[in-house]
Formats: sequence, C-alpha cells, structure tokens
Amino acid sequence: MLTPQLKVLRQIITSGFIDQVAVRQDLYLKKPTTFASTRNVPYRALGVPGAVYIHPSSALFHRSPPDFLVFSEIVQTSKAWMKGITKINGAWLPTLGKGLCSFSRPVDVPGKVSAKTLEMQGGKQGDVREVLVVPHFGALGVDLPPVKKKQRREGARWVLVE
Repeated sequence: MLTPQLKVLRQIITSGFIDQVAVRQDLYLKKPTTFASTRNVPYRALGVPGAVYIHPSSALFHRSPPDFLVFSEIVQTSKAWMKGITKINGAWLPTLGKGLCSFSRPVDVPGKVSAKTLEMQGGKQGDVREVLVVPHFGALGVDLPPVKKKQRREGARWVLVE
C-alpha cells in the first residue's frame, strides 16, 4: 500500500515524464504473463523503436516487473536499457496525460439512467448522464482501465463534460 506522500511523489514524477512512459510488452500484445523478476522482460516505450529493458542497476531489477513505469533516460548497449525508472499506476495516465489519450465511444454505466431512457422521458437541453470510456494512451497501443465521465446534452448531441 502506497503512503499518500509516495503516491503524490510518483504522480509528480509521472506528470514530469509523461512523454517517457513504458508498458510491459505482454500487456501491449494483450497476452498478460506473470514474471518472477524483470530480467529480460521487454517493455514498449513512447518514442523508442523496439523493446527496452529495465537496467540491471535498478532497484526494481530483481522484483516483479511493474505494468507501467516512467524513465528518465535510455542507454543503448547490447540492448536498450531504461534508467531512472519509477513504477506508476496506469490509471493515472488519463488524468496526468490527458493530451496523449484518446477515448473510446461512451458506454452507459450499468444501473444509471441511460441516454435512451432520458430521450424516452422527453430529455431536454442540459440533461447530464454518467458514462464509461476506455482511455487509449498515446502510441503505446494499450487500453487503460475504464473511467467514468459525465456527458451533457446539447441539442441532439451528448458532449463530455470536463
């Protein structure tokens, strides 16, 4: 369990290095696997062609590999190695890196009033509903956990409310 201070520090680092995010390659390929350590576990990083790996000098090298991380530099030797890494939560990316995310079509939240119900009840301008959207982060090609958003009716259209 993260302390609140550690969580905030990791979020600050994530926002500072939002263009240097890496995801485990098995998640990128949509074939989740379990690993004992990060040794030879490939990652996909924004803006870096091919696989990258956690440098052996990292404190995370002999631990279970995180799903997402940010890095401060890439060192190229026999492989591309990430140094200065910080484990992050993928659920932070739609908020901290909103400009790098695209979102799926909205889906009604189960148990909430749907758009169709609002229209049948004579929905009017300004009606608000909750929907789920799936964020897709940058060129990593990874779907992040669904997030709840609000939509407001403007005429015949529903638009996301920030």
